[in-house]
Amino acid sequence: METFLGAITRLRNFIQDTPREDSGVDGLTATYYLEDETKVGICGRTGSGKSSLLLSLLKLLETQLGSIIINGLDLASVPSVVPRTHLTALPQDSVTLPGTVRTNLDPLETVAADKILIDALSSAGIWETISSRGGLDAQKVLQEVFKKKTVLVVAHRLETIADLDLVIVIDKERIVEVGDPRELKSKPDSLF
Repeated sequence: METFLGAITRLRNFIQDTPREDSGVDGLTATYYLEDETKVGICGRTGSGKSSLLLSLLKLLETQLGSIIINGLDLASVPSVVPRTHLTALPQDSVTLPGTVRTNLDPLETVAADKILIDALSSAGIWETISSRGGLDAQKVLQEVFKKKTVLVVAHRLETIADLDLVIVIDKERIVEVGDPRELKSKPDSLF
């Protein structure tokens, strides 16, 4: 037991004494209003700030400067559980999550019956895929299941966001372009 507590103390001191190496979204600046049901692609080079933006939306990374306002509410003023229960992250590439499907769907263990989760997965059109132990087609889910939702897609492959409503191009933690992907693609000086 003493070794375990000693390790925690050293880790605590290490974290407190070590300066942050990444700047998170310190410099990411933008003011944009998204209509309901807008499908937005976020792209940029490795290290540009795409993942930091999404991690900040999920309150997994603190914003050091500026703010994120959702429906008029500053994200910094709400408990972490709020955005995490209202936002869903789907990976573009397949990923194996630790634990059971149930644990990943209901990490706070608020749903008692498996049938409720199975019904939710069925209505989302993904129960057959999950129960057959196959992969998940993220593009199909985006088009069918999230048709009436606002969606942010972080893209490594530009073709995955070419048909969305809006594209945000991030470079060096700055939003450098925003617009219709077809229009951005036609501009010779576009980073998209």
